[in-house]
Amino acid sequence: MTRTSRALHVAYGVLFSWLTWCAAASAYHHAWLAAAAFTAGTALLVTAMWREGLYQDALQREGTHVCPSPHPMRIPLSGAENAAFQQITAHYDDEGHAP
Repeated sequence: MTRTSRALHVAYGVLFSWLTWCAAASAYHHAWLAAAAFTAGTALLVTAMWREGLYQDALQREGTHVCPSPHPMRIPLSGAENAAFQQITAHYDDEGHAP
């Protein structure tokens, strides 16, 4: 479970608790339309949590990581661009530091 996914699940849990409490309070005070709206919001929230879990499971099953690759894909350069790149980077090591 990634940090973002964990934070989303915590936020969903807090929002779910709040919406449930609002729906119960509305029903207690006979505000049936508000209670129905809060219940519908809770149902949408449960669906969002379920989908987030499915997405996270799919990422783990496929072995795909959400974080970007530490080694970005290099774009092929033309001959002149490659020569200029070689001249510029001739004085730097692999980490990009000057000797």
